[in-house]
Amino acid sequence: MRDYSKVSPSLWQSERFNGLPTDDARYLYLYLLTNEHQTMAGCYRLPTGYACTDLRWTPERYTAALADLEDSGLVLVDPGAQVIGITRWFRHNPPLSENHLTGIERQLERLPSDTIAEAMAEAAQEVWEAVRAEKAAKAAKAE
Repeated sequence: MRDYSKVSPSLWQSERFNGLPTDDARYLYLYLLTNEHQTMAGCYRLPTGYACTDLRWTPERYTAALADLEDSGLVLVDPGAQVIGITRWFRHNPPLSENHLTGIERQLERLPSDTIAEAMAEAAQEVWEAVRAEKAAKAAKAE
C-alpha cells in the first residue's frame, strides 16, 4: 500500500475526465487513483468485491462505471485477472531513478495480467527515457 498518490489538480480541467458520462465514473476514477490497492506501477489487482465494499456500490454499478472509464481511455481493464491500469499514470508519477524504475518493473512482473503489465512497462520506459534525457540536458547545461 502506498502512503500517498499524486493526483494533478489539472484533472479538473481534463476533457477526458469532464467528458465522462456520469458522476459515478468520475468518482470511480478518483477512487482508482487513490485507493489503498494502488501501486507505484499505476496498476494493480482489484477484485470487484473489494472495490464494491470500499465504494459501497453494487457490482452492477461498479461494472457500469468501470466500462465508462475503459471506453474513455482513462483505464485499462483485464476482467479475467481483475487488474486495473491507469493510462498516463507515469506522466504524473514518473520513475525518479533507476532504482525506482526497477521497483516498478518488479511490481509489473508479479502482475497477473500480461497485457496490462506490458502496456505499463512500455509507458514507464518511455517516460523514464524522457526523464533521463531531461536530467542529461540539465547536467550539460550546468557544465
